[in-house]
Amino acid sequence: MARLSTANPAITFRLLPVPSCGKGHYSHPVLRTIDVLRAANPSLREFLRTLPAVDALVVDMFCVDALDVAAELDIPAYFFFASAVGDLAIMLHLPYYYPAAPCSFKDMGKTVLHFPGVPPIRALDMSTTMLDRESDIAKERLRHYTRMPEARGFLANSFDWLEARALEALRYGLCTPGRPTPPVYCIGPLVLPGQTGGSAGGRHACLEWLDAQPERGVVFLCFGSLGTFSAA
Repeated sequence: MARLSTANPAITFRLLPVPSCGKGHYSHPVLRTIDVLRAANPSLREFLRTLPAVDALVVDMFCVDALDVAAELDIPAYFFFASAVGDLAIMLHLPYYYPAAPCSFKDMGKTVLHFPGVPPIRALDMSTTMLDRESDIAKERLRHYTRMPEARGFLANSFDWLEARALEALRYGLCTPGRPTPPVYCIGPLVLPGQTGGSAGGRHACLEWLDAQPERGVVFLCFGSLGTFSAA
């Protein structure tokens, strides 16, 4: 937190007290995280009430229950979405798609799934938290995805020409049929200062290598902090 505060002097950081959520058993670690964030709502409410005026509340996708505080205090709420807009398109459509599916994704194997605005994806390649439709974590995530359109908008770490199809699907309401889709504001690419170059401010060696490759000759894969590649 000290590093973030130093790097962003224009932002004031306030730490809310960590709520006590007991030591009950959770079938998935993310469920405990969600419970902790939900239990922080009273502290968030009291903090917001101490401020003279709040124009907007921007929350992480795991803080869905903070929407209740925003609604109570009549504050517009937005989600900051650091992943691909294509992921957002899938998430918002899952509450419509998954309940009507013949079975859980884990039982579909290589069956190809189709979501608005994104390339086809095999069922076995879906997020591990969603593979078992009857699991507690899948039900909780579906609850989150169902509530996310209650926000006033999404601030996405992307840009229009990179994910044009996904953005079009979201803007035309294809991901949430019969329900308004909040606008998506592309604010990317967001780059952490000081992490874009090599040592002493020079270009990283990987960029020199990349420049030497033929056009369209490199495939970039990124699965976030939990992704891994096989040794093959």
